[in-house]
Amino acid sequence: MEWVIIDLETTGVDHRNDQIIEIGAVLINEKGRTEEFQTLVNPGISLPYVITELTGITDEMLEGQPSIDDVIPDLLDFMGDAIPIAHNASFEAGFLRRYLGLENEEWLDTIILAKIAFPTLGSYSLANLVTALELTNDAPHRALADAKATVLLFQAAEKVFASMDRGVVAALIEILAPSYPIYSEYFQRFEPDTLAQRFLPPYTKPEKIDDVIPEEEPYEIDLGKLRNYFGASLGLGKFIEDYQPRESQIEMAEKVGEAFNDGSFLLAEAGTGTGKTIAYLIPSAMMSLEGGFRVVLSTHTIHLQDQIINKDIPDINRLFGGRLKSTLVKGRSHYLCYRRWAAAFTDSEKDNAAFMAHILPWVVETEDGDGDFLNLNARERREWQKFSATGDTCLRGHCPYYRNKCFVYRTRRKAEQSHLVVINHSLLLTDSMTAGGTLPPSDYLVIDEAHQLDKVAEENLGYTFSYFDHLSLHNDLRRTLQKLLKMAAFPGLFSKDEEMEALKEREDELKSLLNDFDERVAKGDEMFIALKNSYYQFHQSKNPVSKTWRVDRRVRENHLWQETETLLENYHLSLSELSKGLRRMAMEFENELNDDGNEREKYQISYLLCKLDEGLNAIYYFLRGESENMVAWLEEGNERMLYPILRLAPIKVNEILAENLFASKESIIFVSATLSVNRKFQYFKNNCGLDLIDKPCTDLLLPSPFDYEHRALLVAAKDLPLVTSVSEYEYLDKIADAVIRLTTASNGRSLVLFTSHVQLREVFRRIEKPLSEKGITALAHEISGNRTSLLEAIRENSKTVILGANSFWEGIDIAGDNLSLLIIVKLPFWPPDMPTIAAKLEQMEAERRNSFMELSLPQAVIRFKQGFGRLIRKEDDRGVICVLDRRIYEKRYGSQFINSLPVKKLYPLTVEEIAGIIEKKL
Repeated sequence: MEWVIIDLETTGVDHRNDQIIEIGAVLINEKGRTEEFQTLVNPGISLPYVITELTGITDEMLEGQPSIDDVIPDLLDFMGDAIPIAHNASFEAGFLRRYLGLENEEWLDTIILAKIAFPTLGSYSLANLVTALELTNDAPHRALADAKATVLLFQAAEKVFASMDRGVVAALIEILAPSYPIYSEYFQRFEPDTLAQRFLPPYTKPEKIDDVIPEEEPYEIDLGKLRNYFGASLGLGKFIEDYQPRESQIEMAEKVGEAFNDGSFLLAEAGTGTGKTIAYLIPSAMMSLEGGFRVVLSTHTIHLQDQIINKDIPDINRLFGGRLKSTLVKGRSHYLCYRRWAAAFTDSEKDNAAFMAHILPWVVETEDGDGDFLNLNARERREWQKFSATGDTCLRGHCPYYRNKCFVYRTRRKAEQSHLVVINHSLLLTDSMTAGGTLPPSDYLVIDEAHQLDKVAEENLGYTFSYFDHLSLHNDLRRTLQKLLKMAAFPGLFSKDEEMEALKEREDELKSLLNDFDERVAKGDEMFIALKNSYYQFHQSKNPVSKTWRVDRRVRENHLWQETETLLENYHLSLSELSKGLRRMAMEFENELNDDGNEREKYQISYLLCKLDEGLNAIYYFLRGESENMVAWLEEGNERMLYPILRLAPIKVNEILAENLFASKESIIFVSATLSVNRKFQYFKNNCGLDLIDKPCTDLLLPSPFDYEHRALLVAAKDLPLVTSVSEYEYLDKIADAVIRLTTASNGRSLVLFTSHVQLREVFRRIEKPLSEKGITALAHEISGNRTSLLEAIRENSKTVILGANSFWEGIDIAGDNLSLLIIVKLPFWPPDMPTIAAKLEQMEAERRNSFMELSLPQAVIRFKQGFGRLIRKEDDRGVICVLDRRIYEKRYGSQFINSLPVKKLYPLTVEEIAGIIEKKL
């Protein structure tokens, strides 16, 4: 057998309109012998600048090269009968089918093979795979070099398949055969075991584990003993190299201990470098180990979770002789449901074969079933939902896999045996708002990154419903009803006529539901078409920049909206009828669904009923709107989405948090680097509902131990216009010129924070080439790559400027000289027409409250503090923070921004003066 690995370089990504400029190919056989093919191709057009930058291929290099028509015969001759392979094969196949005439030719894709061989890697781009697998690529983005790198990847995957369990190989063949025969044939080479089912585990009863948390008795943390744990010689200093006691850290630990002892709440703002996680972990460990009270620790970001679990807890555990047990717990949907997986695997109709093949090797090996270790794209995440655990489909103790392969049960049991349980805010809220069941009970709670709590609450308590949700729901419903109809067609032999009559009735009802199905789908289509028309009629034509449109009272009163509202009501009625019909069928088919062979249909019905309820709630609240404390809006999706998405979120979450979360706890510690505004905590208390709780609450404001006065300089550009004083075009020109001058002075090493993606794109378009000519690389979020790839780029090459928006304002860490200049383009006020913000502002104004001082300004200050914190991450870091918005010193409210920072003086200077300081100091 022979394979030919092909790589193309092109003028763009559209195979219908763009042209091939280079072809590289490698022919290999079973014994590994190779032949190579490489040629440049003259496309007959000038190359785009970005392509020359990416590949190094210039117009001059292509002069005199053969055309694609001249090259194709040689390529066909080289390929012969070999099976074509490429990395992201649809790209190469799309271009070559125009010329090779291989419309029905099947290609192997090394992305699919790599996903099966290495299912938990972070990325499946060729560059990342080369790095992760320690392969070589001498000239990335050149065709032959990329083809040779793809050969190495293909061979690396083959080694994995050759050593893979034979039963797993057989399972792969079985999964892939109906839909992907070329891959099924490929895996036949690896001598599969005919017993493909044997990797499904037998039932085994787990051994009993004693609870590590003893019976609760009255206990108080010994504050003197707590303080000693921070000692340089007898405490942490014994175990942590170069440990230096920090008085602010010890003060925070004592305040946490006092709050636990008193049964009170604590709000602690701890500046960067305080060591806040250790400050609350040691009293939490004492409370659980010595007092017998389990403590739950909640964070917002995965990064902080990893730090706590993998670094901080192991560090402090040495103080306690290794006795401290901890567990990371995630929401149910993060875990594989083995029952749902086994039912799908044994089903003859595998409608998601590629995804099942991707995760199969991981399913066999995983110890915790945590799907976050898989690299899933958006489509695969939707597939994951069909296999993930859910509360609605869980059989708990009645499930045959409950004790030996239920990852939720296993994690819950592990959490029950733990002193400290680490979770995220989403799970914290979900567990408190529902019957729970994922988390063991705990009266003591630490909420780190607490400034994000209200935002997560809004997301968790809201609804989303898209056109894809509509289609996916109805496709799954149709398949399930058709399977039930097949069951109904073979009722077996019955001696009683009345039983046969009852079975005939349920068969007729199923046929009725299916006969009306196209009409029901059409109702959803009509609704989304009307929503799209309303979106463009009411909003997009007037505000083409904004991607969201709030459906408020004024819209609902407009007669043009009435037709759309009628279609929403009709769709809601249709979903309601389907839900009632499916519930009746679940009862009618109870006996059949309890048979082992029909398990998947039983679980699928439970899943679909849950999805129907979500859809019904989304449409209901979208119709009701603010009368139910919900703000409703339409949101433009990505370029693949034809219709806007329905979105809903609660206007207020303070009462919900107070009643469902805070009221049930003995003591809660709220921690963040950005809780206060102008050194006061009132905004956070009001927003989250702490002012509604009859509980003592202590405020603690701890400064950073870093020497900001000498390590950080805060300046504002005084010679730049305000966005409202000039045209948008002139404003962006001025901002771009300033960014070029300042980042040239710093020789890259810069992060530029925007509040608008539109402005980010426009400034990037203006600065990319001028900076490149100076040897500095400009990268823009969602244009040059995702957040992770951009951060990796600046860490590898300091002569880099990153342009970032929302997600770059917090949660990123670029320590050292790689980041020395932070530019904040505008004060980060949220747009007042943003649906959730607009609804809050209106509500506050109706209550005769000052919405600017109580909401807009505090939100902007906290976000500004988060952005400011990106620069100084370690004690020896230094740099300049430059604000390109004169309002910070011209407006009276600007003092609240400055007073909330660890630096106390701002210097208004011209751009040229700032550039001179940067060149001199950095």
